[in-house]
Amino acid sequence: MHGAGDRPGHRHLHRPTGAPPPPADDRPGQGRRRTPLRRRPPHRPRGLHRLRRPRLRRAAPGDHRPGRARRLRPGAAPARRPRRLGVPAGRPRPPPAPAAAARRGRGRPHPRKARPVTSATAPDAPAPAAVRAPAKIAVVGAYGAGKTSLIHAAGAATGLPSAHGTPMRDPAGGAAKPLEEATEPELVQLVVRRLTERVLAEAALPGAFLSDGSLLHEWVYATVRLAVGLHPGPDVPYEAVRAGAGPYREVLDHLGREVLHRALSGYDAFVHLPVEFPLGDPVPPISEHFRALSDRLLLDTLERAGATVHTVTGPPPQRLAALTALIEARPRAVRPRPLPSPPPPPTPEDHRMHAIGISQYGAPEVLALVERPRPSAAPGEVLVRVLAAAVNPTDLMLRSGELGPYVAAFAPPHTPGMDASGEVVEVGPGVTDLAPGDRVMAFVNPFTAAGGAQAEYVAVPAGHAVRLPDELPTREAAGLPMNGLTAHQALALLDLAPGATLAVTGGAGALGGYAVELARHRGLRVLADAADADRALLERLGADVVVPRGATPEATAAAYRAAAPDGVDGLVDAAVLGAPALDAVRDGGALVKCRPYELPETRGIRVHQAFVVDHPDKRAALAELAALAAGGAVTLRTAALLPAAEAARAHALLERGGVRGRLILTF
Repeated sequence: MHGAGDRPGHRHLHRPTGAPPPPADDRPGQGRRRTPLRRRPPHRPRGLHRLRRPRLRRAAPGDHRPGRARRLRPGAAPARRPRRLGVPAGRPRPPPAPAAAARRGRGRPHPRKARPVTSATAPDAPAPAAVRAPAKIAVVGAYGAGKTSLIHAAGAATGLPSAHGTPMRDPAGGAAKPLEEATEPELVQLVVRRLTERVLAEAALPGAFLSDGSLLHEWVYATVRLAVGLHPGPDVPYEAVRAGAGPYREVLDHLGREVLHRALSGYDAFVHLPVEFPLGDPVPPISEHFRALSDRLLLDTLERAGATVHTVTGPPPQRLAALTALIEARPRAVRPRPLPSPPPPPTPEDHRMHAIGISQYGAPEVLALVERPRPSAAPGEVLVRVLAAAVNPTDLMLRSGELGPYVAAFAPPHTPGMDASGEVVEVGPGVTDLAPGDRVMAFVNPFTAAGGAQAEYVAVPAGHAVRLPDELPTREAAGLPMNGLTAHQALALLDLAPGATLAVTGGAGALGGYAVELARHRGLRVLADAADADRALLERLGADVVVPRGATPEATAAAYRAAAPDGVDGLVDAAVLGAPALDAVRDGGALVKCRPYELPETRGIRVHQAFVVDHPDKRAALAELAALAAGGAVTLRTAALLPAAEAARAHALLERGGVRGRLILTF
């Protein structure tokens, strides 16, 4: 049996018994009892194969001390570091040369061993910071949630710099103004400008910082304000925000995706301040429901993007403590994932779609979302993925059964809607002027087996759709085809020469308004009736004379005759005055009915019926309307954008009256 020093394959490294110890020197290992070693390789000097490799770590500038840094309690003396084999006591280990470290594969710190250097190991370094790793935190919340005051307090407590929004200025660079006083174009311009300003300002901050998230807030504020206004009532649903934003919907959607991408890429964490306290102003610039809608849009946007959101509640001291704790916890960086994008066009396997269906005639409540076969583009047709479809009086007549005979030959459910806007996804054989991906507006005939426009997809003749100019927003353009074509057809039927006098009943409505603008563009002298509240609107549309609306059709006709004692040359009866409207027309003049009703023959007045389905050249007329709208001669008038699921509400609002512009359903 062998002793400890007699193991086979080992050599003894001990001096003879009684021999004096050798003199000490600076060779590695001196002063320690040597232990048996394994046989060393012949190419290494004795003793070097038993030295431990130093573990590199990230150090502060000017520090070369090895090993881990340990945090000390305030006032505590540094503990003596245990010596390591191969390093004389008290001698600092120099860092390896960069080239040698790279050759040995030791140039990178161990991911779990790296620690910031504290004053215990770097006496000349500044005092230890409260943040142990870079943290870029955005504090988000609704208007008046206390974001700016919180980041200032947290910055003072942790030493982090803060980045917050600056007051908005008008486009000319003048004095600052409150957000609630900004016009709609200024709001959109503000979001565009801040997208650049905020990204550049925060990119210049070194390391960690706190932000009030104004990059996100101003986009949310503009989206909600343009959708529902500054003081929406508590009955305004959140869906109205998602479907709103008026003519700026598309640009805000695009900006929202870019803003969200920048926010996810630039911040490590989001801290949310919920709406807990009301605004303290005697007259708040916005309603509390506006704040609630903004807060929901903000959280919904971050959630859909997969961001990590920490919610802190309570009074300011409690919020400050929670935010400080989060900063010291080194929040994990947010990893942005691909942002949600519009669904791709359907594949041939997708044979179903949703549409508004009328299975029985009656009140608005009979409307329902139903499943229908998805159409395809036949020869000479285009298939349009519908983004929006307008609600017209014709739809109310179809739902109530007044137009039931026109669809009696087709099996229910019947789909209403005569105009749509969206994107071409398929073209049939023989179509050369449109292609997949084109933005279009289209006229749709609802008196067919396929039904009308209020569906996710419609197939229409290529001559019933035109490409939209870049100046026109897609969804709002849905309010133009049917009413614009009807006004265009009415003026063509009257065939009045420039300078002639035209009367338009119901000029403040959608059809009447387009008739006024088209007539003005053609050089006609226009008279239109309106209530006192709509007088300014008609003057803005171009009416030369605004006639006061009477309590009865006879009173309104008498007001027209008073304004034009000899009678008007032509009349477009958009308000359906009926037979009394003849009194406003001169002998031998002309009148166009926009609804079917009987009129007597009198004084040589020519009577025409405008029925948009029979318009002889829809493509040319739609192209002219689109060009006039892009040039500003025709105004896209949108009363509201509503989700398709709220079709019954849209019908009820239109039946109640007083709607200016068109109610548009979005899909």
